[in-house]
Amino acid sequence: MYPPGTSIRTLTCSYCNAEQPPRAKHCHDCDKCVLQFDHHCVWLGTCIGRGNHCQFWWYIFEETALCLWTGILYITYLKANILRVWWKDAVMILLLVTFYLILTYQTTYELVRRRRIPYLRNS
Repeated sequence: MYPPGTSIRTLTCSYCNAEQPPRAKHCHDCDKCVLQFDHHCVWLGTCIGRGNHCQFWWYIFEETALCLWTGILYITYLKANILRVWWKDAVMILLLVTFYLILTYQTTYELVRRRRIPYLRNS
């Protein structure tokens, strides 16, 4: 891993005051030092590092396979039911609501909860 004769010094993490081995990094989201830190995954809410790097890549592979499989099933379903137009109406309603939100500069949350949000009560 390190060339022969390389001096490896132990560092102390300035955030958690713990001994920080080589290739470790302090994650500010998790507030801990992680060995072989790769990144903090906001989707999983955890750091990816030495203990879970392999599992993370299997998770990515499985999610990709499931998305492809779901897409194939969905396209197959739509091809079989293309004469039914109910889904076209649903997509049109979704587009209209989305355009309304864009034009009025609102989020979905603000539209649904406008009576509970103080700055939107009188609008």
